[in-house]
Formats: sequence, C-alpha cells, structure tokens
Amino acid sequence: MDLGTPRRTEPTTAPGDEALLGARLVARRKPGQWISAALVLVIVALVLRSMATNPHYQWDVVAHFFLRPSILDGLALTLWLTAAVLVCGYLIGIVLAVMRLSDNPVLKSVSLRLHLAVPLGAAAGADCCSGSSSPRSTRRSRCRSRA
Repeated sequence: MDLGTPRRTEPTTAPGDEALLGARLVARRKPGQWISAALVLVIVALVLRSMATNPHYQWDVVAHFFLRPSILDGLALTLWLTAAVLVCGYLIGIVLAVMRLSDNPVLKSVSLRLHLAVPLGAAAGADCCSGSSSPRSTRRSRCRSRA
C-alpha cells in the first residue's frame, strides 16, 4: 500500500443534491458596509451643514480674499503648471517605455538607467541639504544645525 498518494474516491450525491446544485447563487449580504456608508454620509452631511450655517466661517470675507486677482492668478498658474508637468511626465514615460521595449540593447540599458536614476534625483531634490555629497548622517546633522 502506497502511503504517499491519497486514494481517489468519486463524490456521491444524495437524491436532494440535484436541487441544491441547480440553485441560483446569491451574493452574501454585508450589512456592515451599508451601516458604515450611512454613517459616513451622515458625518459628511453634518460637516456641510455646519459649514453652511456657522456664522464664524465668515464666508463674505473668504469670498473677498479668494476672488482677489493675485489669488486667482496663482490658482491659474498652479493649474497650468500641474497640466504641463502631467503632459511632460506622460511623454517621458512613453519614451522610456518604448526604449525599454526596443530590441536595441543600448536603448534598453539607457532607459533602465534613466528609470532608476529618476527616484534618486527626486529624493535628492527633496533633501534639505541636497547639494552636499557627504554621507547621509552628516547631512542630517547639518540640517539640524540650520533649523
């Protein structure tokens, strides 16, 4: 007798199993999702009601300062820069993807090098002492001394 392989047995069906096998499946009810969704909607409604009816928000003052030309110019510039960076990012991503899918090993290598270098350059720009080439621990101590 071989203990390594289990014996195969054919499943047996009772006379009432055909009705169960032919039954339509219904998704399980999830009352917790409905309760949590209702709770979130109630909280959002309360916050919106508070914002609309609370006199301490001083919406006339907000509108006065928000509609100033300097604020609107800054908003327009922000939206324009966002769109420009989005388009540039898509174009650079498409070019890198095409280079990566190329059969040319030089293009593949360059695309991989560029892809791996971008996060490092972005992280260096976000560092408070990004210009230094010293180890990270020394940069941290210099950043603390400046603060």
